[in-house]
Amino acid sequence: MKDAVPTTFVLKDKPRTPSSDARNAFTRHSPYARPPNSVSGASMKPSSQAGTMSSTKKVSSVISKKLEELDKESDMYHGELEDSQTRRAALRYNYAIRDKELELQREELNSKRANAEIEFRREQDLKKLEIELKKAEENSFSRQIELLRLQIALKTLEQTPSSSTVASGNLSMSAGPSSG
Repeated sequence: MKDAVPTTFVLKDKPRTPSSDARNAFTRHSPYARPPNSVSGASMKPSSQAGTMSSTKKVSSVISKKLEELDKESDMYHGELEDSQTRRAALRYNYAIRDKELELQREELNSKRANAEIEFRREQDLKKLEIELKKAEENSFSRQIELLRLQIALKTLEQTPSSSTVASGNLSMSAGPSSG
């Protein structure tokens, strides 16, 4: 019947954490709750002084060992937590650097694309000017050809009447000096 009365009340649905136990939040930084008071010897009968002292020492040494183990585990978890926080910070830093690099690459590509568009427009304008120049040269050559045709036609016209004039002039010259 002594065992029927619980010395502490423990919730089984919700595990205890350092933040849920106000006493632990201000005293120790351990992920485990403190051991219940029943372990410390409150449920033992004080029948004999010597038996109680030795069992109290045994219980306190067991508790001390358990606390040392829990402290070691706590230190290990704190170390792992610090490592994971360091890794997380490094990942965030690397992500930020990569994001900046990508942003710079985007800006560089946009700049290159804009420069390529400008260069393309310039080349296109130069090609148009070259085409216009070729057309102007063609027009000039066709006018020169037309001018040469007209000069040839003029020469042929000049030569055709002049040969009849020359022939009649030769006749008149041959007749002219004799008469004159």
